[in-house]
Amino acid sequence: MPLAVLIRRYLRDLVFGAVDGAVTTFAIVAGAVGADLGGGIILVLGVANLIADGFSMGVSDYLGTNADQGQPGKRRRARDGDPDPRGAAMATFLAFVLVGAVPLLPFAVHLISPSLISEPLWPSTAMTALAFVGIGVAKARATTTPVWRSATETLVLGGGAASLAFVVGWLLRGVAGM
Repeated sequence: MPLAVLIRRYLRDLVFGAVDGAVTTFAIVAGAVGADLGGGIILVLGVANLIADGFSMGVSDYLGTNADQGQPGKRRRARDGDPDPRGAAMATFLAFVLVGAVPLLPFAVHLISPSLISEPLWPSTAMTALAFVGIGVAKARATTTPVWRSATETLVLGGGAASLAFVVGWLLRGVAGM
């Protein structure tokens, strides 16, 4: 099956996984930086989030798609272009992990070579913002939504969630040392 057809077939799952991966992983980064935790702790928490939350998202998508297709009257209405539960789960998981890794990359580089990236939060923020814009652009290309609207919407909503995490981390920073 051509890649463009697969993307259209699993667009909802790809967008859902990619946005949630970027938001939750950057939320961990922002919250941990706000709490003044170290880069190693950020990587441990971020990678744990990628695997556990990504798997959870995939399983949830599988169960939700399976339940949706099992509703009375929908069993035989599934069309050739409708997502199958396994494919939906895999699309969600892969998008979550791939895009969710973006906020962690500057922290990994910082741990390997601190002189290359001395303050990883700002590159992480910029890369995550670009990921949100990229998701919005990709979504717009597969729909009728204008590119600027889709990119802006994804950036603002994803950035807002990440900003909340930073504020919470900053407010609770004293708890981290307890």
